[in-house]
Amino acid sequence: PVATTSPGDRQRLNTSKLGLHWRQLATMSPPPRLGTSRTAPGDLWRQARITEYYVAV
Repeated sequence: PVATTSPGDRQRLNTSKLGLHWRQLATMSPPPRLGTSRTAPGDLWRQARITEYYVAV
């Protein structure tokens, strides 16, 4: 078989890189202390960064 990267493999690689980046952000910035609100500024900031990273990849 030809040694090429299938779309499935590439997707798994992107997902693992995304997971690593998510863990880096989680350890870099302190968890939000504004109760259990899902719209805490920290969460929004992290989500925006994750979206940018994923689109850039």
